[in-house]
Amino acid sequence: MTTDVPGWMWPPARRLRTIASEVAADWGLMVGEPFERARYSFVAPAGEHVIKIVPPEDTQSDHEADALEVWNGMGAVRLLRHDRARRAMLIERARPGTDASSLPDEDAIRIAVQVGRLLWREPGAQFASAYDNTRAGLDRSGAPSTATSALRELSWPS
Repeated sequence: MTTDVPGWMWPPARRLRTIASEVAADWGLMVGEPFERARYSFVAPAGEHVIKIVPPEDTQSDHEADALEVWNGMGAVRLLRHDRARRAMLIERARPGTDASSLPDEDAIRIAVQVGRLLWREPGAQFASAYDNTRAGLDRSGAPSTATSALRELSWPS
């Protein structure tokens, strides 16, 4: 089964609904159905906000809450609440929430570069190099050369 199949979810993420329900109850929230494109984490509406539970196997997300806290809404949603032990976050809901995968590649890449510029900060010691991670991910994905060119435009060190 591939990730293009509607309803497909990464196996470690399938067990997260129970954790989301427990966290939501502790935080006094009602959890809706997960978003259609939530495939690697449990991500669902929770009132006016969004609850996200990340599986322990997703080590790339270890510092996601820390980063959201640093950005504080500048180019990213705000972190409203965090339970590190359960890898749970309550985050601001992005509206209108347009799925960038529905855009032509060049438009999506241009927007990604603009957002990347908003997000850029000198990393704290707890953060891995976004440049190295992004470059490695693009290399593995076989992304079009325009993606690599866009990454270079950010002027991160090579």
